[in-house]
Amino acid sequence: MIRWIAAFLLALAPMQAAHAMGSMPGEAFTLSPSDYRWTYQEVLHITNPEDGVTLSCNLFLPEPKVPGETFPALVMPNSWLMEEHEYWVQAKTFCEKGYIVLSYSARGWGQSEGVVNVGGRKDTSDITTLIDWLTANTPVAGVVKAPDGSVADDSDARIGMCGISLGGGLSLMGAAFDTRVKAVMAMVPWGDLVDSLYLNQSPKPVWVKVILVGMGEIAANLDPELSIITDQLFNHEHEAHFDTLLPWALERSPVNFLERFNDEDRDLAVCISTNLQDFLFTPNQMLRFYYGLNVKAKRIDFNRGIHATTEGSGLIGMPNIVWNRAYAWFDEHLKEMDTGIMDNPPISIDNKSSTDRHYLDHLYIKDINGTHLEGISRPPIDNDIVPEKRYLTHRPWYSYRGGLATQAGDGSDTISSGLVSGLTLGIPLLSSLLEAHTQFLNITASLPLSSRSKAIVFATERVGQTRTLVGTPTLSLTLTPSAQRVQLIAHLYTVDALGIGTLISHAPLVLVESDRLMPSAEPGMAKTYEFNFITTAANVPKGHRLAVAIDTFDISYSRPSDEGFDITFHYGEGSFLEIPWLQ
Repeated sequence: MIRWIAAFLLALAPMQAAHAMGSMPGEAFTLSPSDYRWTYQEVLHITNPEDGVTLSCNLFLPEPKVPGETFPALVMPNSWLMEEHEYWVQAKTFCEKGYIVLSYSARGWGQSEGVVNVGGRKDTSDITTLIDWLTANTPVAGVVKAPDGSVADDSDARIGMCGISLGGGLSLMGAAFDTRVKAVMAMVPWGDLVDSLYLNQSPKPVWVKVILVGMGEIAANLDPELSIITDQLFNHEHEAHFDTLLPWALERSPVNFLERFNDEDRDLAVCISTNLQDFLFTPNQMLRFYYGLNVKAKRIDFNRGIHATTEGSGLIGMPNIVWNRAYAWFDEHLKEMDTGIMDNPPISIDNKSSTDRHYLDHLYIKDINGTHLEGISRPPIDNDIVPEKRYLTHRPWYSYRGGLATQAGDGSDTISSGLVSGLTLGIPLLSSLLEAHTQFLNITASLPLSSRSKAIVFATERVGQTRTLVGTPTLSLTLTPSAQRVQLIAHLYTVDALGIGTLISHAPLVLVESDRLMPSAEPGMAKTYEFNFITTAANVPKGHRLAVAIDTFDISYSRPSDEGFDITFHYGEGSFLEIPWLQ
């Protein structure tokens, strides 16, 4: 398994490197030099005293240049399907810059004992154990030692955490539960596991069933509870989710512990790197988590890439924008250097249509569909962007499209469920991967040729000059379903003069008989449903249109029922698209 993933990263590296080196002219950082010699301990076993589980680790230790020199320390948990050797190249690089690095396999992975805990209390207890070991056995900066060499006070220890995917989520959860963590670089982590696994009540078979569970069962010792939750997800046992999925996922969601991050006595800096084509941990849930943070320093970067691909080339030593930010972040907040990383606005986002990157103080998102977060103390989302509202209007018989107009319309249109509509999100993983790391292999559809009975299209007029959409568009639909369980897939396109649409975002929506997360589907009754597209940035070129196209199926999302259904779209004040244009 490890060899397969390494080969994949090597094959992908040229595309990643070209993007990494060519898109970041605004990020020239002043970094600590790589001038430390180091030693490496290949086999290191550390046991959690709470339950006796032993973790497999390796240790990179810089050699002091002067007697008594101390160093900041980094704890680096493995990614899903990987183990503690994953970060060997980057751990060596950090060590040469004067960091102690402890890389480890989380319980259930690699040679570590126990079962996979996915960021639960056993994982956070392991992180505390590892930090205890580091402060007691290595020269960590900020630690006060007693005359006998024992730890007298390690509350000011200069500890950071860094990881990809599972490792990014564990880094955030470790910071939530151990105040000795002063800086975090979380790469493609999750902030909200409920939203990640069950976005708008839509399970993701390829990412969750095949990669997380299927491949996870081969590579690790998975907790049987994860398979139970997955079966319930894909059987759409909606009510069971409130007894199993929600408690399990919230216990492992950083957004559930914002009060710990935001404690006024903490000295914490959090940097998040997420990817625009990541269908597993979508950028939306990380943006909502980012806005909930009230810490000493924070930033979030949105990169072109699917889950973990933008970061992957850095694991084999290729120049990489995300790892370069990691060097700067830890130098800035653990070594107290002025690297320049705090000079740019705290939000950056790649443009899918070009090599541009936008640096912003705010990125628009509407805080909706957060019923599962009720009771969690979260600061309100502070946006200074007012989106443009365009109303969906009736599709005439002579045209393939209805309108996205400045005034609300009336009337209705109906489509039926079906597997083939002419719209698509592409081949799962592959299409998004190629879209992310090339400038020309986009996901497209001929909208005039889409099925009138199984899909519906709404479009603006042609724009008079190129406009840039940056942020999270919101779609509101007034619908009457014919069944208790229905599915919609909304696609957001830029459309050229021939009607060829280039996909720039999408959003799934599943409606069921329960209203505990979203309004329920009641056959024959019209209701309004509001939901967000996936956060994006893209240009609508001069002479092109912006379009929303909706059908009822895509292979990327699990269907709630095999039975057919009809959906009627009603036009008026409740049917609109909100567009966050770049100001």
